[in-house]
Amino acid sequence: MKKGFEIRTLGEVCEVFAGQSPPSSPYNFDGRGLPFFQGKADFGMLYPRTRVWCDAPTKIAQPNDILISVRAPVVPTNLCSTEASIGRGLSAIRAKNGTDVMYVLYYLRAIEPQLSTQGRGLTFSTITQSEIRNLNIPLPPLPIQKQIAAILEKADAAREKRRQANQLTEQFLQSAFLEMFGESVTNPKGWKKTSIGDISSHVSSGSTPLGGESTYLPTGMPFIRSQNVQMNRLDLSDVAHISQEVHNGMKRTWVKNGDVLLNITGASIGRVAFFKGLDDSANVNQHVCIIRPMKSRATPAYISFFISMPSYQSVILSRNSGATRQAFNFEQVRAFQIHLPPLPEQQKFAPLVEKVEELRGKQRESERELENLFQSLMQRAFRGELVQ
Repeated sequence: MKKGFEIRTLGEVCEVFAGQSPPSSPYNFDGRGLPFFQGKADFGMLYPRTRVWCDAPTKIAQPNDILISVRAPVVPTNLCSTEASIGRGLSAIRAKNGTDVMYVLYYLRAIEPQLSTQGRGLTFSTITQSEIRNLNIPLPPLPIQKQIAAILEKADAAREKRRQANQLTEQFLQSAFLEMFGESVTNPKGWKKTSIGDISSHVSSGSTPLGGESTYLPTGMPFIRSQNVQMNRLDLSDVAHISQEVHNGMKRTWVKNGDVLLNITGASIGRVAFFKGLDDSANVNQHVCIIRPMKSRATPAYISFFISMPSYQSVILSRNSGATRQAFNFEQVRAFQIHLPPLPEQQKFAPLVEKVEELRGKQRESERELENLFQSLMQRAFRGELVQ
């Protein structure tokens, strides 16, 4: 450690307090009250995204508080940009005088891989308030903290530009979908109206294997959870695995090529993507619903993109009584109303999705390279190698 860097505990230089979830009734989707953040599912690159509001908050975070996830996945961080209600999946860290909040934020991100191994528990991995307060942090004088934070913010901005470029690519597909099929709610092209149940051969959710997370393995059969289901794409970078034996005992929830996977509980409710892989080569947990379109009626890409449209997301979240409890049941999913163009029209969209997905793959590889460079820079920063 470079001279001038004093080792302190996080509790000495910051206030740390736990979130608390209010009863479900104060939740709403129409902007009443404060933004309500529950965990990693609400996080963006730096600031959280508001999906739910709460008009009877229990614990309130202030602007510039660091939000840290204390339940699976543990220790990802964001910066609170506004006064907000926080649930029990988060804690807030508030820098005291003499401590730069961005310096603390980047330090927590630098040690995130080590911190994530401290999570424990049978059902949820957790990190406690005491463990957060007792974290050691190398603390140089405030001007040096600010200098290090400024360097890392500039490097972080490059990552953000790469991410924004990737977002533009993803938005292109939404624009193409609207051009080809029209808006999901108003149906300006007058397509036939039907329900998910009418065009699906199977609608069901997965289950958690006996033993929960204790059954997870470094390799094996992929076990898809809600955090793996992003909007119109599966992110399997941190997918859990189960043994072939456990997989064989869960045949009802085997995933087949072309299955549409929809998150039906929690803060990520409504996120949807479709599976591209060998039949029965993966499984899903109880937070993910399997929608298996009839091949003669609908394509997976069409169903996934239809459900993902922002206007349609607003409809299914606001009109569904279960959404106030942040959960869909199977009858509600089967009853989802969609507009269904003829199959040949839907099939014209699929090759476009494939081409754009190939481009997105290259972009994500570039993003990973930038991420690795940034992680290396952070490690050097907190060893005192970036400043004189």
